[in-house]
Amino acid sequence: MALISLTTDFGTRDEYVGVMKAVILSIAPALNIVDISHQVGPQDRHQAAFLVKAAYPYFEAASIHVVVVDPGVGSQRRIVAMQFDGHFFMAPDNGICHLILDGRTPKVLVAIDRAEFHLPQVSQTFHGRDIFAPVAAQLALGKSLDVLGTPVDPAQLHPLQAPPAPQFGSGFLSGNLVQVDHFGNLTTNIDHRLLREAQTQSAGGAVTIRLGNQTLSGLSTCYADAPAGAPLALVGSRGLLEIAVNQGNARHFFGASRGDPVRLEWKPAPSPIDD
Repeated sequence: MALISLTTDFGTRDEYVGVMKAVILSIAPALNIVDISHQVGPQDRHQAAFLVKAAYPYFEAASIHVVVVDPGVGSQRRIVAMQFDGHFFMAPDNGICHLILDGRTPKVLVAIDRAEFHLPQVSQTFHGRDIFAPVAAQLALGKSLDVLGTPVDPAQLHPLQAPPAPQFGSGFLSGNLVQVDHFGNLTTNIDHRLLREAQTQSAGGAVTIRLGNQTLSGLSTCYADAPAGAPLALVGSRGLLEIAVNQGNARHFFGASRGDPVRLEWKPAPSPIDD
């Protein structure tokens, strides 16, 4: 039986997450449910998409990823579900799926509009309980997407502007901060492959990382490479360039926030001196 993941901005103080799980398990008691996060910033669709994109490759194939970050709940916005990259995703049609796809095309995309699979009474403010949870359970039990909803043209998905793509030129590489984690670490959209290519082209030159009006010199391999309280840059577990403070909070240290530009600059390596 498939595994269901949940990502919401509900927090854990209230009953919302527990009630969603209760609805799922009342329909499919043998299911396993994994929480990716319930601490997404309120209505923060970009963060929700980022966390799900980072997490889903580590789930077994055909897992069902339910994302309820839904500022338009109760309005005319659709709920959509898609099959993509061997997994299933369900979210409001508010740009989350658009960001997860990142320019690619889902194998199947439907609007979740078959009321017979919803709870009998649907609230205007809690579709996570009344629509997402029961439909995810039915999908896990083997119902196909075309039974649960009506086909949608992927070109009609609601778009959401992604951060600008990293820029790579002679002696520089630039990107943006895309996530601030619980520790205050600052994740960029510069991935390790692009960083490696830039380093190769620099032929061993020294790199300077600029964030705001502050600079860092060189790349580290772990947090402990810097003294306690000192900043550093390294490739984090997501495979993305990260700026951190050893045993500290980089967001506070740099006064930074998501969207801020980051720039790496390489000085040419010294030319060898002939004997």
